[in-house]
Amino acid sequence: MLLDRLKSLLQDPPPGMAFEISEAGIAAARIGSRAELGFQPLKPGTVSVSPIHQNVADPEEFARRCARWRGRRRRASGKRWR
Repeated sequence: MLLDRLKSLLQDPPPGMAFEISEAGIAAARIGSRAELGFQPLKPGTVSVSPIHQNVADPEEFARRCARWRGRRRRASGKRWR
């Protein structure tokens, strides 16, 4: 019992969000009591799936799209992220 309590204090909590990045865009899911989903499309050429080249070909565009997730919440109307 004491060991279980100690373990719960030392374990990291689950992440609040999960992301999937592809050449098409960034998909995100807010994890919690109410799951929420969103998608940010990327301009063609922003991300490249390649084992030998940089995966993020346009860092400024990628950062701009990633910044849109910061602090996003569901609007009072219940509409999901854009």
